[in-house]
Amino acid sequence: MRAGTQEHPTHEPLISRATLAEVPLAGLFSGSIGAQAKVRVDANKTASAHDLRRAFGERWAARLMPAQLMELMRHESIETTLSYYVGRNAERTAAILWREHEKAADQEPRQRANQPSTDGRF
Repeated sequence: MRAGTQEHPTHEPLISRATLAEVPLAGLFSGSIGAQAKVRVDANKTASAHDLRRAFGERWAARLMPAQLMELMRHESIETTLSYYVGRNAERTAAILWREHEKAADQEPRQRANQPSTDGRF
Protein backbone atom coordinates (compact mmCIF):
# COMPACT_ATOMS: atom_id res chain seq x y z
CA MET A 1 0.00 0.00 0.00
CA ARG A 2 1.22 3.47 -0.86
CA ALA A 3 1.21 6.29 1.69
CA GLY A 4 -1.59 8.72 1.07
CA THR A 5 -4.18 6.20 -0.06
CA GLN A 6 -7.46 5.62 1.75
CA GLU A 7 -6.10 2.39 3.20
CA HIS A 8 -2.99 4.12 4.50
CA PRO A 9 -3.49 7.89 5.01
CA THR A 10 -0.33 9.92 5.48
CA HIS A 11 -1.48 11.45 8.78
CA GLU A 12 -1.57 8.13 10.63
CA PRO A 13 1.79 6.96 11.96
CA LEU A 14 2.98 3.50 10.97
CA ILE A 15 4.17 2.89 14.54
CA SER A 16 2.24 4.08 17.55
CA ARG A 17 3.87 6.41 20.05
CA ALA A 18 3.60 3.70 22.70
CA THR A 19 5.60 1.32 20.50
CA LEU A 20 8.29 3.93 19.91
CA ALA A 21 8.52 4.63 23.64
CA GLU A 22 9.16 0.93 24.24
CA VAL A 23 12.23 0.94 22.00
CA PRO A 24 15.09 2.12 24.20
CA LEU A 25 17.51 2.60 21.29
CA ALA A 26 15.24 5.10 19.53
CA GLY A 27 16.33 7.95 21.79
CA LEU A 28 19.96 6.97 21.60
CA PHE A 29 19.86 6.73 17.82
CA SER A 30 18.15 10.10 17.33
CA GLY A 31 20.54 11.73 19.81
CA SER A 32 23.51 10.32 17.94
CA ILE A 33 22.30 12.03 14.74
CA GLY A 34 22.75 15.40 16.43
CA ALA A 35 26.15 14.35 17.76
CA GLN A 36 27.35 13.05 14.39
CA ALA A 37 26.13 16.18 12.63
CA LYS A 38 27.76 18.30 15.37
CA VAL A 39 24.52 20.21 15.90
CA ARG A 40 24.67 21.83 19.32
CA VAL A 41 21.79 23.21 21.35
CA ASP A 42 24.25 24.76 23.79
CA ALA A 43 27.86 24.23 24.80
CA ASN A 44 27.16 20.96 26.62
CA LYS A 45 24.33 19.37 24.61
CA THR A 46 23.95 18.10 21.07
CA ALA A 47 20.57 18.24 19.37
CA SER A 48 18.05 15.54 20.22
CA ALA A 49 15.13 14.38 18.09
CA HIS A 50 12.92 16.76 20.08
CA ASP A 51 15.24 19.70 19.33
CA LEU A 52 15.19 18.85 15.63
CA ARG A 53 11.38 18.55 15.70
CA ARG A 54 11.03 21.93 17.43
CA ALA A 55 13.37 23.60 14.90
CA PHE A 56 11.36 22.07 12.05
CA GLY A 57 8.12 23.43 13.51
CA GLU A 58 9.54 26.91 14.10
CA ARG A 59 10.90 27.19 10.57
CA TRP A 60 7.68 26.04 8.93
CA ALA A 61 5.53 28.21 11.23
CA ALA A 62 6.65 31.25 9.26
CA ARG A 63 5.57 29.69 5.95
CA LEU A 64 2.34 27.82 6.67
CA MET A 65 -1.09 28.46 8.06
CA PRO A 66 -1.56 27.05 11.58
CA ALA A 67 -3.89 24.25 10.39
CA GLN A 68 -1.27 23.05 7.90
CA LEU A 69 1.46 23.19 10.52
CA MET A 70 -0.77 21.23 12.90
CA GLU A 71 -0.96 18.44 10.32
CA LEU A 72 2.78 18.43 9.70
CA MET A 73 3.54 18.35 13.41
CA ARG A 74 0.83 15.71 13.96
CA HIS A 75 -0.77 17.65 16.78
CA GLU A 76 -4.21 16.48 17.83
CA SER A 77 -5.30 19.99 18.74
CA ILE A 78 -4.81 23.33 17.00
CA GLU A 79 -4.28 24.84 20.47
CA THR A 80 -1.06 22.86 20.81
CA THR A 81 0.23 24.24 17.51
CA LEU A 82 -0.83 27.77 18.38
CA SER A 83 0.77 27.69 21.82
CA TYR A 84 4.13 26.32 20.65
CA TYR A 85 4.68 27.80 17.20
CA VAL A 86 2.39 30.68 16.26
CA GLY A 87 3.50 34.13 17.38
CA ARG A 88 6.69 32.84 18.99
CA ASN A 89 9.00 34.75 16.69
CA ALA A 90 7.91 38.31 17.50
CA GLU A 91 11.48 39.65 17.55
CA ARG A 92 12.25 38.16 14.15
CA THR A 93 9.00 39.50 12.73
CA ALA A 94 9.75 42.97 14.13
CA ALA A 95 13.23 42.91 12.59
CA ILE A 96 11.79 41.97 9.19
CA LEU A 97 9.20 44.75 9.42
CA TRP A 98 11.81 47.37 10.30
CA ARG A 99 14.09 46.21 7.48
CA GLU A 100 11.23 46.45 4.95
CA HIS A 101 10.22 49.85 6.34
CA GLU A 102 13.78 51.14 5.91
CA LYS A 103 13.92 49.79 2.32
CA ALA A 104 10.65 51.54 1.48
CA ALA A 105 11.86 54.79 3.05
CA ASP A 106 15.11 54.62 1.02
CA GLN A 107 13.21 54.01 -2.22
CA GLU A 108 10.61 56.73 -1.74
CA PRO A 109 12.91 59.74 -2.44
CA ARG A 110 14.25 58.02 -5.58
CA GLN A 111 10.75 57.31 -6.82
CA ARG A 112 9.73 60.95 -6.30
CA ALA A 113 12.81 62.17 -8.19
CA ASN A 114 11.93 60.01 -11.20
CA GLN A 115 8.27 61.13 -11.40
CA PRO A 116 7.28 64.07 -13.57
CA SER A 117 6.13 67.17 -11.78
CA THR A 118 2.37 67.68 -11.57
CA ASP A 119 2.59 71.46 -11.47
CA GLY A 120 4.15 71.83 -14.95
CA ARG A 121 7.72 72.43 -13.75
CA PHE A 122 10.64 70.22 -14.76
